[in-house]
Amino acid sequence: MDCGAVGCHAWGPGIRERLARQVCNIRHWSVVCGSYADLDVSRDATWFVDPPYVDAGRHYRHGSSGVDYGHLADWCRSLPGQVMVCENRGASWLPFEDFATIAGTNGSGRSGRSHEVLWLQG
Repeated sequence: MDCGAVGCHAWGPGIRERLARQVCNIRHWSVVCGSYADLDVSRDATWFVDPPYVDAGRHYRHGSSGVDYGHLADWCRSLPGQVMVCENRGASWLPFEDFATIAGTNGSGRSGRSHEVLWLQG
């Protein structure tokens, strides 16, 4: 399999086919592209918050330096319903608990293992 320059985790025929088979299970989801601060949070929902990670986010295209994690933490605490927030081990902007160690990306300063943590409410 040739994954090309972007790696095997990029959108491709296999991932598109899998999602097409799962549409019936996620048709009711809403995805909003924009700032979390602009969302309508007036109804109970299951909120899955996966922001740029504080440390690992420095490797992201748009980085994590512009994220106000104190404001984001307050916003997450205010959400009605079930709330799940992901981060990497070492983050302290919410009281995260260890969740899983998963395969990650190798590279400069990275081990190829990601130590995921989770904060739950509701």
